[in-house]
Parts: sequence; C-alpha cells; structure tokens
Amino acid sequence: MTQNPLRKIRFHPLYLLTGLFLLAACQPRPATTAAPLLTPQISTEVTATAPPVLPATLTLAPTTEQATATPTPTHTPLPPGVTPDPNLGVGPTIWDEKFDGSSGWKWEYTDPLVTFAIANGQLSGVMARGDQGWRISGGPDVQVANAQFRLTVRTFLCYERDEYGLLLRSRANQNFEFSGYLFKLSCGGQARVELMRDNDPSVLLDWIPTPAIQPGAPAENTLMVWAANEQLHFYVNERHIGSITDETFTSGNFDMYLRDRTNGGLSVAYTRLTVKEVQTP
Repeated sequence: MTQNPLRKIRFHPLYLLTGLFLLAACQPRPATTAAPLLTPQISTEVTATAPPVLPATLTLAPTTEQATATPTPTHTPLPPGVTPDPNLGVGPTIWDEKFDGSSGWKWEYTDPLVTFAIANGQLSGVMARGDQGWRISGGPDVQVANAQFRLTVRTFLCYERDEYGLLLRSRANQNFEFSGYLFKLSCGGQARVELMRDNDPSVLLDWIPTPAIQPGAPAENTLMVWAANEQLHFYVNERHIGSITDETFTSGNFDMYLRDRTNGGLSVAYTRLTVKEVQTP
C-alpha cells in the first residue's frame, strides 16, 4: 500500500519557521498526493515545495488548552437508557495492527518531547515533559467510513490528568491542520469526546467519570468506537460511555493520541488496534 506523506508528519503554524530551518539540509522528493486526532497537523519539519521523506508519524499540538466547552450544532444525545449494540453490523476486518511490524506501517517517532517506539509487539509512547501539548502517531493512509474501532492501551506511568486515546475519521488540510473525532481517557478514570476542526477542538461529550475505566498505572483499558454514518457510540472495556449524532466527518484515517498534562514521564503502550467494517442496511 502507498503511504501518503502527509500521514507521516503534520505541522502547526507555531513550528513552521523551525521546520523550514531544519529542512535546509534535506533532499526533498515530489509529493505523490496532497489532521490530528483521519487527521494530521503539526510537525518539526516542513518544505515549501514538497513534503519530506520521513520514517515516522507524529503530530505536534499547541501548548495551550485545546478544548472548548462549546458543543457542535449537530450533536444530539441518545435517549436515556439506550444501550446500543457495539457489534451491530460488524463485518470483515479492514486493519489489524499488532504493532510488531507485520502491517507494514511505521508508527515510530522521536523528538525532544516524545518517543514512539515499537518493541515486543507494542507501540510504546513516552513523554519527556509535561503540559507541552499533545502528540499523535499517525496511522496508515487508509480511508475508513463505517467501522468498529477497538484499541487496547496499557499504562505504566500515568498521573490523574494525563491522557491517551484514539483519533478517528481524521484528515489534514494544506496547512497541516487536522480534523476528526478524538476519543480519549484520563488516568483519573474519565472519558471525553472532542470534535477537531482544523486544530480547533470543541466538546461533544465532556469528561465522564466511569467505573468502567481502570485508572492510574499499571492498568489496561480497551477503547471502542462504533461508527456508522452520523451515529457514533463510545465504549470502554465493553461498557457504553455515550453516543453522539454528528455528520461533520463521515470517513478518514485513524491515529494514536498522547498528552502529558502533569510532570512529564507519561508512559503507555498501545498493544492492539483492530478496525472492522460496519455494514449498514
């Protein structure tokens, strides 16, 4: 499968000047095609004529608070008491990521703030400093519409406000700003869903405390999203957390999300990601 260069690295305007300086010594190649989170955005490198050839997938985030409390106009909750079936219409596997190199996609990346590395059948993510923005290890250039996403994450060092999660239906614009749906957990035992539009987040489901989440570290949690057209259902460890109805994005890519909001040293491992088609009538 041809990997889209824009899926490998993304940029935020704050890093643009630094990226231009770093690429002065690089040899660019022509881009084959034209955010985050399905969605690239920020990076440590950039060129004015063509994207660089890099082995890693990382998106750098703004260091400011990145989510507002403004819901999107299209968000409407399900009626109380409704528990949707997470396996409704689930069919063939679209992507099975064991983080052992067998998928052919390289998730690894290192910069002064974060290290994503594959070893022993897992993608480890370790952040060196706290509250310096988030990072995203970008996934393959695979367009997914109606699907069930299942991601298992283990925590090794994780404070209450630290976060990890999954960005789905992501995409990037020409300014390397990304959009998509971000489903994330805090190590304090809460879940949240945000809608990202060109790096601008809004809250769809605000922080929800739930005993379904294993807090702290060491712990293991499985995030699952069932997405069909404008309907998205969110689960943790097979328990329904909440649902949204939103038609902003109906397809895109998928990425790993990580943010240290405390003292640095956040350490997690993404151990398995499966994406299966959801067949609708």
